[in-house]
Amino acid sequence: MKFSKFNKLGASQGELDFVDIDPLKDKKLFVDPYAIQINALDEDDPFYDCLLNFFSRLLDNMRAGNESRIRTMVGHLHEPGDTFLGLSRGRPQGRGLGTEQAMAVVSAIRQSDAFTTGQLEDFSEAELFVRGVGSDKISDLATNVLRAPLAQYTQSICAIYGIPTKQVASAPIWNMNAERWESKYLDLPIVHKKPVLLVPKAIVRRRLCLDSQEYYNYYIDFLQAELDSTVGLASALRGASGRVTKKNVKEQYPFDKSELARFAREHPDLFQEFKKIMESADGISDGEIDPEFVYSEAALKLSAHVKNLPKGRDDASAYEKLIQSCMTLLFWPNLTFPIAQRPLHGGRKKIDIEFWNYAKSGFWRQMANDKKVLARTVPVECKNYTVPRQRL
Repeated sequence: MKFSKFNKLGASQGELDFVDIDPLKDKKLFVDPYAIQINALDEDDPFYDCLLNFFSRLLDNMRAGNESRIRTMVGHLHEPGDTFLGLSRGRPQGRGLGTEQAMAVVSAIRQSDAFTTGQLEDFSEAELFVRGVGSDKISDLATNVLRAPLAQYTQSICAIYGIPTKQVASAPIWNMNAERWESKYLDLPIVHKKPVLLVPKAIVRRRLCLDSQEYYNYYIDFLQAELDSTVGLASALRGASGRVTKKNVKEQYPFDKSELARFAREHPDLFQEFKKIMESADGISDGEIDPEFVYSEAALKLSAHVKNLPKGRDDASAYEKLIQSCMTLLFWPNLTFPIAQRPLHGGRKKIDIEFWNYAKSGFWRQMANDKKVLARTVPVECKNYTVPRQRL
């Protein structure tokens, strides 16, 4: 049973800012560090700040050879069993990271050309250049590190929908200010006796943005174009058409992450171009998360709810939830991470709903870049009443 149905939210995936998981089986989606990086607000973005803090310190200790500190940092990285995302089939089984596997990831990073040359500076690039590090391990590691902001996000969602929570002992939390792991209790929703950590749609992908196979294809396209205009080796790669074929280039230059790292070092402009292409690509759609989701049906349902909801203070909370659902359906992924009743002016006032502005283009992006507006976040005031008509 999906999280939304268990909690009787009456909302489709398109109305929800989070991935509507089923606690009885994992959904094949991955938390993507690059999706977090490219969408990060200019300041005070807890997701990006937390991830950057952890990986920067880990690399610092790896370069310094501080073995005890490295083991302490990765010793708390385990399979995250409360997001219900990843590669497990059927019931979540706890595959993925453990302490020794996390140390194996560290060893793989150390042995990679990207690390020894100082090329690897961003955790999101590890899948591109480090052997044995794939989407599942990147996602597991990121989820562990991001447990604190994910818990805060989950609590914000529960506040919007009035979902009950229970204080539970959490897996260790990375405290980026103290730069250490801490044991804490968290207020989380419970489904089938399991705590649930909700994950925003904005930070998940079916394949990581910086995917090594995608970059390999990009590399092969470059080689094909280069070789097609040369002689010598290229002559052996030409097909019946007289042109260098992609199949023959792949046979001559098989997939190798060390070779991908070398190519990125020797052609930094092309590497940045590849990252720009991946940055501009659309994120995951609601239909990819839930194949049963139909946008038109959700829109018609919300329209009917808006018309039928009684006006007045008694239904003010229901109205705010409805507006949040409408705005998520209409404006996601431009507007995301809704927060209900955010305190303002020292708590003297509150904003009914506040969204983060993640727009990459269009009106909302213009509002974010306008020096007079700087709409990094978008406040929404909800009024569930009618204004009496005045006689002319």
